[in-house]
Amino acid sequence: MKVMSKAIISCLVALALANVVIAQPILVLTVYPKEIEGKPGDIVSFNVLLKNVGNSSAENVTVFVFDRIKGILFTQGFIKNIPPNTTANITLKAYLLKPEAGVYTIKIVGRVGNYLSEDYLRLKVRSVINYTLGITGERKIVYGNNASLTLSINSNSNVLLYGDAKLIIMKDGRVLKVLSYKPMIEPWGYWRKRITLQDLKIGNYTAIFTANFYNRIKNTTFHFEVFRRPLKYRAYFLNGNIIVEVTEKEKPVEGIKVRIGNETFYTDENGIVKFPVSSPGTYVIWVDLDGLLSQSVITVEKPIIVPSIENSTLLVRVFNSVGDPLSNITVKVSSQKGEFYNITDSNGTCLFNLKSIGYGMIKIETISSRYLPSEYSLEVKPPVQKPTTSTTPTPTQPPTTTNTKPQKTETGIATSITTTPTPEKTGIDKVLVALLLSFAVILSISSYIAFFRPIIVEDNVGKYHFIRVKAPRFIPLKNFTYEKLASVKEVWAEKGDVKVEGNKVVWHIEELEPGEEATLHMILA
Repeated sequence: MKVMSKAIISCLVALALANVVIAQPILVLTVYPKEIEGKPGDIVSFNVLLKNVGNSSAENVTVFVFDRIKGILFTQGFIKNIPPNTTANITLKAYLLKPEAGVYTIKIVGRVGNYLSEDYLRLKVRSVINYTLGITGERKIVYGNNASLTLSINSNSNVLLYGDAKLIIMKDGRVLKVLSYKPMIEPWGYWRKRITLQDLKIGNYTAIFTANFYNRIKNTTFHFEVFRRPLKYRAYFLNGNIIVEVTEKEKPVEGIKVRIGNETFYTDENGIVKFPVSSPGTYVIWVDLDGLLSQSVITVEKPIIVPSIENSTLLVRVFNSVGDPLSNITVKVSSQKGEFYNITDSNGTCLFNLKSIGYGMIKIETISSRYLPSEYSLEVKPPVQKPTTSTTPTPTQPPTTTNTKPQKTETGIATSITTTPTPEKTGIDKVLVALLLSFAVILSISSYIAFFRPIIVEDNVGKYHFIRVKAPRFIPLKNFTYEKLASVKEVWAEKGDVKVEGNKVVWHIEELEPGEEATLHMILA
């Protein structure tokens, strides 16, 4: 009995297990059509047929693409219930965003629980060749600066691009430069090239960029202008500095090159260059006004102090380097009693009372924003009191003060100044007569040169060459012609006509007014 019971139990368990295996859904998945195609940007569809051949319902069935392909996005499907021996159909889509060209085999999967069913689909992505060209850069370029352009090719193709590209630079319908390239661009990639154009003359330019990939030709253009700004400048000396101010329409211009002597500067945000000066002299200033060099000459002077004493008065005369009196100069006198100030009159003269200043060592200084400071030291002796006696008055010669040409002094030297009467001379001083005659001859020669003949000066800075002509002071300069053997890249004149004949530059001016100047500018090749 026990053996029979065990056999019956084993049969019942086997029968139960058999029922569990048989009672399940079985899916059969079929994709149609088997092959689809499209190009980037397309949306293509395909159908998935699901048949449940099992003996129970298939619930919560998902349908999806198993593979991951770069540049393609697939949709998924979901079916709530597929009864036994029934069929369900679902449509999936493929978004061809940026796929590379080619044929792809795609596995489609249907899943219910842990059970998978699959089929395959062939997707063909067609080749597309498309791209865009670009040129970027500044539209307005200041003369003397380089022009920078950036060339670009952006690929919208799903294949490798390999071909030819060319940049043509033109001015006034004439080709100036041609640059060629061989770009290789990955699918959906890009190509960049930055170029610099130098030594461009003033005018309007056109850049033409063309490309050819697999006989698909495209081009684009870019226009830019090289111009010279209407710059102005002024140079002057003030408060110990040579100051150069550069403006454009009364607004300061930064970054303008200025050369003073052998030193180079650039204007600041206020359009100014300040150059400290400590010694007198002549300073040559060059200003680069967008490729147009302009020259100025600034003379910095230190006043000459000539003191003299008349009775109880200190007389201070102030002159410039050529002996002309300087007015409106503040004169400072320092002594043991303090500091005293006065201002020179139109004759360059000012007076100080020695009773107020006192005697002994004194220092005389000039203070002016237009000149460098100057000083002079001297010792003033007090007057000698002579005893008075009652005598018969006799006629005497009055004391005379001799005015001499001021002598330039760079540093103060202690000097004792006294005034003594000088006997009156009679007759003619032969040495003085000879000096006057010599001066008259020299003056007549220099006057002829300055008054009746033109003055021509040549100068150069690097590759820049200048010729300056000044008309005589009293007569106009007419039909002036100047020839210069030179190989030039560019030439222009402030006045008159300029021609380049081979290696010769010919400059002709119809007329210059008396004392008028004109300059010929040349950039040497």
